[in-house]
Amino acid sequence: MIKRLSHYAQEADEHHWPSFVAKYPDYVLVILPAEDPDEPDVSPFLTTDHGGANPTSRPPINDNYRVGPLMKRADSHPFNLFITVGRAGNNDIVLRDIEVSKIHAFFEMASEGWTVRDGNSKNGTFVNENRIPSDAKTVVRSTDTVKFGPAVGAVFFNSADFYQFLRSTEVIEAFL
Repeated sequence: MIKRLSHYAQEADEHHWPSFVAKYPDYVLVILPAEDPDEPDVSPFLTTDHGGANPTSRPPINDNYRVGPLMKRADSHPFNLFITVGRAGNNDIVLRDIEVSKIHAFFEMASEGWTVRDGNSKNGTFVNENRIPSDAKTVVRSTDTVKFGPAVGAVFFNSADFYQFLRSTEVIEAFL
């Protein structure tokens, strides 16, 4: 279930790292607010420490950020091996944006770690600003950026990095 970033910020404020990670062990997508072409780019987001892409610009932290845990919904669709992302209401992570396809992308835990595959979407799926082919799996690591079409961006986090992000000065100042 997608929740507001402020919910998780409050949880991180109330729990030390080990108890937060135990309570929220799943990977998450922090879904960024839709880009506003009239707003200038602001501070860079997290950079990757494993040779990833350049930092991504993002809007200031506020409650328009949403968090989608990478987990199956109980009332989900027949794609049992994948976490689906898309516009249709039966996806595991639903993104209500016209530029997002009904079934836009699939996440899967594989031997090499989490992977994402584009679901033959019209507008593409991007990891660290690189469009991924729809017929290939692309490994995603914590703090990588993932974009679904031209307007919906997200950051992929493991629970430890997510906790560190939530305890950052910028998030604390925005919500606590």
